[in-house]
Amino acid sequence: STTGESPSCLFPPGFLTQADLEPDELPNGDLEPADIALDTNRLRAAVIKAIHELSDLERTVTLLFFYEGLRLNQIGKRLGLSRSYICRIHWRAIRQLESSLAEVASDHEVEVRR
Repeated sequence: STTGESPSCLFPPGFLTQADLEPDELPNGDLEPADIALDTNRLRAAVIKAIHELSDLERTVTLLFFYEGLRLNQIGKRLGLSRSYICRIHWRAIRQLESSLAEVASDHEVEVRR
């Protein structure tokens, strides 16, 4: 399920890159070539879309695990759920993300581990 939040609201500060900045906010120096920036934007869009396709609980567990660095038992305590249940939710979310991102990964010759 999705929420009304914009995708950038789901990620911690510093997650956004040059492509997310306004032109006058771009740092001075060498910028990425256009084809690399396009690939980066495409990958970012695919990841955001895949995360939005997760259930609310799967998305919350995934973001707490990867972006806040919490362990599964810490996530369980924060959400008032058992570690074993959080482990199942996390596993299900990872499998869903792998499936959702498999096509994009093959386009970029990246191996998705199963």
